[in-house]
Amino acid sequence: MNEGAAASSGAVLLFLHADTIVPRAAIERIPDALASRPRDVGGAFRFRVDSARRRYRVIEWGVALRCRWLGLPYGDQALFVLRDAFESLGGFRRFDVGEDLDFVRRLRRLGPLLLLDEAAMTSARRWERGGFARTTLRNWATLALFAVGLMKPRSAPVDQSDGSLEHSPGSLHSVPAKNAGGIGARMASVERPSGWLSRARHAWRR
Repeated sequence: MNEGAAASSGAVLLFLHADTIVPRAAIERIPDALASRPRDVGGAFRFRVDSARRRYRVIEWGVALRCRWLGLPYGDQALFVLRDAFESLGGFRRFDVGEDLDFVRRLRRLGPLLLLDEAAMTSARRWERGGFARTTLRNWATLALFAVGLMKPRSAPVDQSDGSLEHSPGSLHSVPAKNAGGIGARMASVERPSGWLSRARHAWRR
């Protein structure tokens, strides 16, 4: 992923998994969407599983809640980021799993993320092959390990397209951004609500 970003020239980078589809018209919306929200440093699309089975609607609902309350979209939502923000973070760090989660948590420190209404359609294959419950529990376990600080990055740089919870192959696209400015002007503190929800959200964003 990092090598792909270095070889690209666009002001906005889009990281797309091989088993995820985003309509071209939705991708073309990214520059205007970011230009209309100058504090935002990146974002993702709405999560959708390519299956009519009802249990996947439950996963989609859970992902929507996670994005709303914790600000944590995953790589299978087609992450996009301003190049200057990506470079200021040093790109992806290598983990056994969860490189996209680590990246989003660090990206949130630079500014808000935008969630577009268009859906990133992801194949249900990994749930069908790995088992619905097992795959879901594995993802929850990865979240928990990051939350308590037990997931540590490797020292080697990322040189493979495996920045997702399931290490799905992916691709990188770059698009020009409108009015893309320096990252310093986009950094802002976010007021957090009080109580247990504030503490939980703060733990995820460390």
